[in-house]
Amino acid sequence: MNIAANGSLSATTVANNAGTLRNAGTLTTTGGTTNIAGATLINTGILNGGLVNSGSASNAGAVNGGLTNSNIYTPVGGSTNGVTANTGLITASGGAFNGAVNNNTGGIFNVNGTVSSTSTFSNGNGATLHVLAPGSYTVAGLLTNNGVLTVDVGGTLTATAVGITNTGPGTITNNGTISDVLNNAGLVNNNNIYNANVATNTGTINNNAGGIWTGLF
Repeated sequence: MNIAANGSLSATTVANNAGTLRNAGTLTTTGGTTNIAGATLINTGILNGGLVNSGSASNAGAVNGGLTNSNIYTPVGGSTNGVTANTGLITASGGAFNGAVNNNTGGIFNVNGTVSSTSTFSNGNGATLHVLAPGSYTVAGLLTNNGVLTVDVGGTLTATAVGITNTGPGTITNNGTISDVLNNAGLVNNNNIYNANVATNTGTINNNAGGIWTGLF
């Protein structure tokens, strides 16, 4: 199915059960769009009503109404608007997440471009948030890490507006640059540049050889 740049489709629900759905126009549902395992969705237009993805989906336009992802979602630009719930693989090379991001158990959230979040980010126990080079991820709300958070050499994570809470099971490994206000009850290993005032610490913070920590420790 192809929706052209000036085209539109309105329905109660849309289910892409096989093949490829390309939307360059406006796709509007009241009950959501479902992209089934084995199917492909390519959105460069406007998708209204939310997306449930268990196949492969990419976005360079706007996904409005939230995202539930259990397989592969690749935003290369544009915006994902509403709550994002992920138990699959999200690899973001551009764009914005305008709404809370819940990276739940088993979820992997990779950033390898310039990406922003306007709300909170929750990284669940057994989940991974990974900022790769040359990724730059800015989170406007509280970032809560209960899982694994890694920033590679050449990667940047900024959460200065509200900060990062690293809970007991949480692990942060920084080989790039992190800027935040830190509340830590887990494990933090800094091997490069970490800009943060430590508000609370009941866990372990290691500023390792080669690490530069700027802020109140």
